[in-house]
Amino acid sequence: MQTLHKYLNYYKRILEGFMVLAVLSMAFIIFLTVVTRYVFNSPLLWGVEVGRILLVWITFVGAILITAEKKHIRVLEIVQFALNTKMLEAWEKIINAITIIFIGVFGYYAFLMSQTVIGQTTYALRIPFRIYYIPLLIFCVSSILFLIAEFSNVSSEGGAD
Repeated sequence: MQTLHKYLNYYKRILEGFMVLAVLSMAFIIFLTVVTRYVFNSPLLWGVEVGRILLVWITFVGAILITAEKKHIRVLEIVQFALNTKMLEAWEKIINAITIIFIGVFGYYAFLMSQTVIGQTTYALRIPFRIYYIPLLIFCVSSILFLIAEFSNVSSEGGAD
């Protein structure tokens, strides 16, 4: 399991770098789109599409990072004062299991939705609409991996973080 943690930490650093580049790129592209529209009176058709695609990627890559850092919303904080260590560990496992199930269902329906846009392309860039669903599927697989790694941490540490 140590190998999984090592790879997930490396993966997390790659995602953090991607987030920096994506946010900076989105800010620059949206700024450029606004300038060309209102200063030069000639809007960039592709600017809005790229901004929208980057927003979807930033949202779901950010959700992966939140899951990796255990910052996602959990009921654990509410009950941690009332439960002893063993009950808290069991409660955390239950929450993680429910989260894994929810993310799995979300991924399944994201995949089904991606099938409905086969053959459709965006207006300006002419890239497949499936580009919007790729980060959803990456989020599901990555978050489940991080949660499985967290399961092993809870078991080996004998308690919650």
